[in-house]
Amino acid sequence: MFKHEKRVALIVLLYLMVWLTGCSPLILPTTYQVPNIKEKGDAQVDIAVSVSQMDNLHVAYSPIKHLVLATSVNYGIDRAQNSHNTKLSMFGGGYYHMINNNFMFSVYGRYGFGASTAKTYADPDHSPDLMHVTTIKYTDLQIQPQVLWSDKRTEVYSGLRFSLINTKKFDTNDHNRNSPGTMYILEPFLGCRGGFSNLKADFQMGIYGHKSTHIYSHPYELLVYGRESNDSMLNMSIGIAYMFNLKKKHFGIED
Repeated sequence: MFKHEKRVALIVLLYLMVWLTGCSPLILPTTYQVPNIKEKGDAQVDIAVSVSQMDNLHVAYSPIKHLVLATSVNYGIDRAQNSHNTKLSMFGGGYYHMINNNFMFSVYGRYGFGASTAKTYADPDHSPDLMHVTTIKYTDLQIQPQVLWSDKRTEVYSGLRFSLINTKKFDTNDHNRNSPGTMYILEPFLGCRGGFSNLKADFQMGIYGHKSTHIYSHPYELLVYGRESNDSMLNMSIGIAYMFNLKKKHFGIED
């Protein structure tokens, strides 16, 4: 009975991830790393795809009580036209505290390095001679407090992510574009997970607003889509979260 349910759940999750990967991209940031780590030895691996076509891998581990080490690798590409790509690697850690058996507070800090390349055409016929190429290298500093409620099969969480993005290198042959400079991004978010005790589907939704010291307000807008906007935007993603404990050597899927 449970073996059949596991196979069906995994097939549905993989189908949804492939389906989202093929969607038309939107201007969205990376997914949110919110591990359900409660004690020493706990670890969590998250794989998620956002509707912006950003593929995200998050890994977190608690070597001692209340301390988490966290890292993530994020890669995005326009699969339809191959007109842009974005890479971002983050490293950091955090503090977690169990308020009771089901409710946890945590705060994370991360620092990362990113690079993006965008190609746009100045004419509707896509003439190679009129193609604009823009590249940027930047750093990303993040602070993210959050709360999480969980039982055996369900988790609900919410938090706020603040990002400070600083441009390190900017090159373009488009004279209408300027360096984005320093960007401040604020993202309230919420999410939920459901499934087995240590393997769950993960759905996230966040809204981010941003402010730039220059004309362009966000590197994703400048490099990936070549447009500027001061409006808040919706960030949605779906993925899989796998939890295990290295000390207790609990690795299998548990009901």
